[in-house]
Amino acid sequence: MKIIEELSNRRKEKQEQRKKELRRKNHLLRKKGIDPHQGWHRVVDTGVGGLNQVIVRSGSGTVDPTGNPDGTENFFVEEQKRLRKD
Repeated sequence: MKIIEELSNRRKEKQEQRKKELRRKNHLLRKKGIDPHQGWHRVVDTGVGGLNQVIVRSGSGTVDPTGNPDGTENFFVEEQKRLRKD
């Protein structure tokens, strides 16, 4: 059982070390006036909720796996690009 205890203790030490590093990084960012939890940009409200997991991304944009060709495949991608430019 000594091996399991050593592994458990080592894992806890690594977790504590990661926490300390993250706290230090966040402190430095806050000193610069940056919110470390801000994120990159605004999220687009697609209005479809959990259905965006159904949409499959390909190299050219989004593809509707149900095969519904209603012409809105790239709407959400284009909306994200537009918001990014703002």
